Amino acid sequence: MRLDAYFRNEIAAGAIASILSLPVCVAAGVLAFSPLGPAYAALGATARLLGAIAAGGISALAATSSFVLTIPRVSESLVLVNLIVTLLAKPGIASDKDLIIYAVYACVLLGGVWQVVFGLAGVAKIIKFTPHTVLIGFLGGVAVLVLVSQTRPYLVFHADAARPLTINRPWMLLLLLGVTATMWFYLDIVRRLPGTTILGKFPPVVVAFLGGAAFYDFLNAVRPALDVGPTLGNLNLIFVSPIFDHGGRTWHDIASIAWEVVPISAILAIVATLDSLLTFRTAQNAGDLSLSPVRDLAAQGLGNCAAALAGGITSAAVRSSSLGAYRAGGRTRLVPVFSALLFARLRSVVPESAGQNPHCGPCRHPTRGRPRAVRPLGLSDRLRNPMTMRITARS
Repeated sequence: MRLDAYFRNEIAAGAIASILSLPVCVAAGVLAFSPLGPAYAALGATARLLGAIAAGGISALAATSSFVLTIPRVSESLVLVNLIVTLLAKPGIASDKDLIIYAVYACVLLGGVWQVVFGLAGVAKIIKFTPHTVLIGFLGGVAVLVLVSQTRPYLVFHADAARPLTINRPWMLLLLLGVTATMWFYLDIVRRLPGTTILGKFPPVVVAFLGGAAFYDFLNAVRPALDVGPTLGNLNLIFVSPIFDHGGRTWHDIASIAWEVVPISAILAIVATLDSLLTFRTAQNAGDLSLSPVRDLAAQGLGNCAAALAGGITSAAVRSSSLGAYRAGGRTRLVPVFSALLFARLRSVVPESAGQNPHCGPCRHPTRGRPRAVRPLGLSDRLRNPMTMRITARS
C-alpha cells in the first residue's frame, strides 16, 4: 500500500471513530456530575472532552500500536456518580461542592495509578478466568443503572393520593425516551424499508444523537413554549485541573474525603480495567493483533492520570468505536492519536457549539419557555480564574 493511501485510511478511520465516540463522551461526562444538579452539566461536558483528548492521546502513544480508542465511558461515570452521592450524604461535606469536585478528580488520578499497578502486576490475566455470564451481568447491570438514574427524576410517586404517579416535565421525558427508542429500533426499522441500504450504514448511536438534537431544535422553533430542557451551555476550556488548587483547605479537610476516595478509586480502576480488557480481546479477534496486556493496561492508567491532571474524567477502551475504526481501514496507533487531535481541534474551533447539545437529564428547577444556556452555580472563583481551568457557560 502506498504511503499516502495508508495515511488516508488511518485519518479517515480516526475521523469515523471520533464521530462514533462523541455521543458516548457527552453522555458519560454529563452523567458523571449529574448528582450535583443541572448547573454542573457544563463541567461534565468539559470533563468528557478533556478526558477523550488527554487519556485517548497518551494511552495511544504508550500502548501497543493498534486501532483501539480510549474515551470516557458510562460505566466509569457511574462509579464517579457513586462517589458524589456518598459525599453528598455527609453533612459536613454536602454543602461544599468544590471539595466534592476536587474529590472526583483525585479519584480519577488515583484510579489511573491503580491501573498502572494492575498492569505491571499482571492483573490482565484475570480476564481468562472471568465467567462469561458474570461479564454479561455486569454490562447489563450498568445499562439498568443508567436507565433508572436518568428516568427516576421524571416519575414522582405519591403513596397517599388519588394519582399515585405524576410525570414531571413530560416533554423532556418523551424526548429522552424517543432518543432511546431510536437507538434501539433504528436498524430494525431500516431493514423493513425497501431500498434503504445506505441508511443501514449509519450507526444507531449517531443517528439518535444527531436526530435528537435536530428534533430538539425543531420543537423550539415550532413550539417555543414546550419545556424540553436546557442546553449544556457554552464551554471555555483550559487544560488545567482543579486538582492543582485545593482552595486553601488544610490537609485535615482533604483527609476527610480520603476514606471515600481511595476505595472508590480502586473500584473505578477495576471497572475501567474490565472494560478495556474486553475491548482488547475483541480487537484481537477482529484484527488478529498481538497486544501486550501489561503494557496496554499500564498505558490506560497513564492516560487516566494525564486526564485527571488536564481536567478530564476516567476513560477506557471502547469496543464500538474501535471496531468502527477497524472496518474503516484503521490498523495502527495513528487512529486513536488522530481522534484525540480531532477532539482537541473541536475544542479550539467550535468551543461554543460544543456546548449547545440538549441536556435532558434531571433538572430541579423547571424552566418554561425557550431553553436557555445553563450558568454553573456554586463553583468557586478559582474554577473561573484564568490561571486554572475556566469552565463557564454564558447565557
